[in-house]
Amino acid sequence: MEDTIRTFAEASEGLEGEEALHAMGNAYTKVIEEHPERLLMQMQMYVAVKAAEEEGDHEFGESVRAGWMRLWDTVHVPLGADVGETTVFMAYGMLINCLVAMGFPADHRVWEGMYPSARRTGRLEH
Repeated sequence: MEDTIRTFAEASEGLEGEEALHAMGNAYTKVIEEHPERLLMQMQMYVAVKAAEEEGDHEFGESVRAGWMRLWDTVHVPLGADVGETTVFMAYGMLINCLVAMGFPADHRVWEGMYPSARRTGRLEH
């Protein structure tokens, strides 16, 4: 998760609003294309929280949730500290994670509803 936080922080440095949104979307798409294993490890980590807590290990979940909040805050500020914009950005990210993890190819119709910087092809480069 720290890699994702760093990716968003670097991409949005000095940017706000729509510019930050597209810069972070482009940066994340690039990471997914170049290092899909990071995405898959992150997804496994989220699932592991529930399993660990079912076995009584709550420290792991607390650590992952703290990381998620650092990720949230890293996105939240450049998006104007707008809860709605941050929620939509994070929701798109999780949807993208799921679609990539399931192996949908870049040209599949499931990607058509994504805003351009969230698509795996045809990204907007600013």
